[in-house]
Amino acid sequence: MDRRKEPRHAATDPAVLFLLGDTEASWPVTVQNRSRNGMAILSDRPIPLAVPLRIDCNGQMFLGEACYCSLTGSAFLVGVKLEHVIADVQALANLSRALWDELGGGGDHAGVLLDDECSYAMEQRGNEHKEKKEK
Repeated sequence: MDRRKEPRHAATDPAVLFLLGDTEASWPVTVQNRSRNGMAILSDRPIPLAVPLRIDCNGQMFLGEACYCSLTGSAFLVGVKLEHVIADVQALANLSRALWDELGGGGDHAGVLLDDECSYAMEQRGNEHKEKKEK
C-alpha cells in the first residue's frame, strides 16, 4: 500500500547534488521521481540522513534533506524531503547580477547564486546522460 500524500512523477534527469553544512561536497546524481515535497535520487555514494542538501536539476534548485538511503544494486536510492524549490535559477542569477550592477557592485558578481562551476557541472552531467541514452 502506497502511503504517499502526493503523486510521484517518474524521471531520469541528470542532476548535481551538494552536501551543505560542515562537510561540503558535490557529485552527479540522477533524479528518479519527484513530487511537490519530495524526490528520489540515485547516487554512486551514500548520503547521510538529516544533512542539508542542494540538488540542481533542469535549471531548478531544490533544498532539503535525505530521509532514507539504501543500497539498490550498484547505487544508493535516496529519498529527499524538499523544503524549498527555486524554479528558475537562471532568472534569479540574472536578477542578482542586475541588482549587483545597479548597486554599483562592479567587477565580480560575488552575490550571484548560479556560478560558472555549478553551470559547468550541470552541463557535464547532462552530456553524460545524453551519451548514455544514445548507446
